[in-house]
Order: sequence, then structure tokens, then C-alpha cells
Amino acid sequence: MLRRKFILLFLLSFCVFVDMNAQKITPNGAFMQDSTKVGAVISYTLSIRYPRGENIIFPDSTYDFSPFELVRKEAFSTVSDSLNSFDSTVYYLSTFETDPKQSLTLPVFLVKNKDSISLFANEDEITLVTILKALPDSLVAIENTDLQPVNLAFNYPYLIAGLVLLAIIIIVVALIFGKSIRQKIKAYRLKKAYQSFLRKYDSALTNSSGTAQSQEYVLLIWKKYMEKLEAVPYTKFTTKEIIKLHPEKKLKVALQEIDKNIYGGFGDGDNKTKFERLRSYSEERLNLILKEVKNA
Repeated sequence: MLRRKFILLFLLSFCVFVDMNAQKITPNGAFMQDSTKVGAVISYTLSIRYPRGENIIFPDSTYDFSPFELVRKEAFSTVSDSLNSFDSTVYYLSTFETDPKQSLTLPVFLVKNKDSISLFANEDEITLVTILKALPDSLVAIENTDLQPVNLAFNYPYLIAGLVLLAIIIIVVALIFGKSIRQKIKAYRLKKAYQSFLRKYDSALTNSSGTAQSQEYVLLIWKKYMEKLEAVPYTKFTTKEIIKLHPEKKLKVALQEIDKNIYGGFGDGDNKTKFERLRSYSEERLNLILKEVKNA
């Protein structure tokens, strides 16, 4: 029985000691502004200095900040010396109440043995600034029947619907006519490339002086076009290799006679006819490829 009384006395003494110790710890709270407006963000600073080693917790977003609402908070790191520690937090608040004077006091929580003691800061007050001036008792209405120009609002739903419809039409056209369109585009490019080749080839042939160098230049133009047309490296092939690839007699005779003029320094002198054979052969190959594109 004596032991039980001793334990009860010890617990009571401990609670009194904790309460006395807590009373020495007083947080400070204050608004950083003197006044505010409805909906505006204001800052409230809560700080506390306490014996080092104590466990202090500040209010978080679950706390009721009425009549204010918590927007966000900014906590600062603990600063300590050999005896005390210092903590502070800035709460950014807003109010939508219309009372001309609004006050707030926040606590910090001192945690002791799985329990906590609320230590409230001094109450601070802030003034609400009203934007609207007092209305007169009676209002005089002024009639104005003049029409005023109004900017037309852009109809975004119609724009989105139109873009979606356009995308659907493009997809349907691509699915139905895509192959035919691709064939026509490819054929157009082949014909355009051939016309460009003819202009350059005929110009070089007309201006050719008949020398080996000028004939070699005309032959190079033909090889480059054929290389692009058939995706075969004509410019790197010798005459023998080209003939092996395309053993047509007309092409073979023309290339061999051109080689005699360029590298042998002799020939029958009819250079124009030989190069016209090459041009004719290019046209035949183009028509064959165009036919393949159409029937693909």
C-alpha cells in the first residue's frame, strides 16, 4: 500500500514538473502585415526557443487555421547552441471572411512520453481592408440604349471538330487513294528528273568541242542520271561492267565507240549519233520504270 502511494506521488510530481517546464517555453506568433484583403495571401511567423533536447512539433496542414485558410508553409532548420534550440515556420494564409478584425493564435506541441502539451503563442490581429466603398441609399439609373461593338468569341469546339473531320478525311483518302497518289507522285518526279537531265545533256552535247575531255563530260552526265534512275553505281562502273549489266546491242556499240574516241583517240567522227543512242536508251529505261511504277 505504501509503495502504491509512493508511485502515485512520483507521477503527480513528474506531471507538475513537466507542466512547470512547459510554461517556461512560450512560442511567438505574429502577422508580417498589418492589413489584408479578401483572398490575398499573408504571412504569419511562428517561432519558439526551447531547451535543447526537447521534442517540438509545429502545426501542419491538418490543423484548423480558422478564420484563415492555409495556402502553404515554409519551415526553417533548427538552430541550436549548447543550451537551447530555436525553430521557426512561416505560414502563408488567406481569408475569405468579411470581419473587419481577424485574429489568430497558433500552438506548438511539446511531446513528452507519448503525449503532447499544446503551447499557444500570443494572439495577433490583422485588419481587413474593404475595396468597395459604402453605397448610397438611392441609386440613379442612367438609360443608355446605344449599341456597343462586342468582339466575337472564337468557337474552339468548332475548330477542334473541323480539325478532327479533316484528319478523318485525310486518313480515308490515304487508305483509298494512297497507292494511286504515291504512284503519280513517283512518276511525276521521274519525268521531272528526266527533263532536267535532257536539258543538261543536250546543252553539254551541243557545246562539246569533240575533244576527249568534252566527250567524257557528256558521258559522265549520262552515267549520273542512269545511276539515279536505276539505283546502280554507273559512275563507278567501266564500260565492260555496264554492258555486262545491260547487254543491249545499241548500248554496247555506243559505249564502245565513245570509249575509242576518248581513250583511243580515234573513231568514225560521228560523235553526236553515239550520244543520241545513249539518250534514246535512257528514255527507254525511263518508260520501262514508269510502267513498273504504274503496275506496282
